[in-house]
Amino acid sequence: MTGLSVTSSVSNSEVIMTYYYEAYNRQGEHYQGEIEAGSRQEAAHKIRRQGLWITALASNGKNKKGIKDYFEETKFFAKAVDDTQIALFFRQMSVLLSAGIPVHEALKSLLTGGRQGSYTRLLTELYQQVLKGKSLSAAMEESHCFSPRIVQLVSAGERAGTLEETFSRLADFLAQMVKNREQLKSVLLYPAIIGATALVVLIFMTVFILPAFASLLSNLQTELPLPTKILLPI
Repeated sequence: MTGLSVTSSVSNSEVIMTYYYEAYNRQGEHYQGEIEAGSRQEAAHKIRRQGLWITALASNGKNKKGIKDYFEETKFFAKAVDDTQIALFFRQMSVLLSAGIPVHEALKSLLTGGRQGSYTRLLTELYQQVLKGKSLSAAMEESHCFSPRIVQLVSAGERAGTLEETFSRLADFLAQMVKNREQLKSVLLYPAIIGATALVVLIFMTVFILPAFASLLSNLQTELPLPTKILLPI
């Protein structure tokens, strides 16, 4: 659905601007139109009061012909959804499809709850594209949130009729990958802390300790180690 337009009167002391927007409702229906408001925040508030989730909001006198390009620069929807959420999506879809629920109904059921965020906007985008007749793999490819290899696996699952099994395996794979990544971070954290501490101690000794003992070391009647000779002039 397109062409939703909302107009509201504001105080004469405010500078009224026209904002063009794109939004979705909870049913995944697409809305695009314009609204007059005194500020960007006010425009967003008015649109949200209509029960819509904003995906783009443009101003600065942009005309309708160029609004699509401008929306691409001002997208509220962060394309990068983290791997944990993607794994959750695969797991939930696997369970729903295994129960015999169609793809579009499964996506719609995941949208219930009224929560907002990049993950919900991703589901809304996928649901909207599937309603237009596209396959789920094609919708995933257009969202740019999934790697080409994952899209190819989902497409193969669609053709073979094993989509729920494909989602289950992808969920296991991504969950294990996230777990391994966190373990690697934990393993590397301790050496990083030790290295940083050693560097701070070395800098402290070079800047403060060695200069204080420079004259004493110079008067010693012994051969100084080479590192000490190098550091003394500093």
